[in-house]
Amino acid sequence: MISPAEHLHLPRVRARLAVALLLVLGLSLGDVSDAGAGERFAARVETVADGDSLTVRADDGRRHRIRLLGIDAPEAGQDHADQSREQLRQLLGRQLIEIEPLKTDPFGRMVARVRLEGEDVSLWMVRQGHAWHFARYESEQTVSERLRYRLAQSRAQSQRLGLWQADDPVAPWDYRAAARRR
Repeated sequence: MISPAEHLHLPRVRARLAVALLLVLGLSLGDVSDAGAGERFAARVETVADGDSLTVRADDGRRHRIRLLGIDAPEAGQDHADQSREQLRQLLGRQLIEIEPLKTDPFGRMVARVRLEGEDVSLWMVRQGHAWHFARYESEQTVSERLRYRLAQSRAQSQRLGLWQADDPVAPWDYRAAARRR
């Protein structure tokens, strides 16, 4: 017989097991995405605006404003915003990165997968607790990306990394919604 206290934890345990199983299956099945992929290009980081956006200069000399796919970082004025921006700035420096564009957002930024030495920059930000997985747009990610991001956020939360050190961190989309209501 399961005690009431144990019963309360079962959905959380089941959810974690399901994510782990899907992650394994997703990785073994390969990446399948509904999102159209643009032509990849190399670029050098010029500036980091915040924890999820930056400006780069491509090899052809053109500048691009980039929004990192799959994450949402704290807004300016929000708790952990400065730390999030600084961590992305320290990670990228002015290094050469790979950009895989997917679309243009309403602000004219290129939404893209960004890799540094083959590593997913957005996933790194979530793993370190400097950004949320932006589940609202997860349909733009591959199945295995979604699962890796969910798992990374869950781990960062449980380890109280970065923004998860706060007792009740406010997601950027909630912060923006509250600002619009004022």
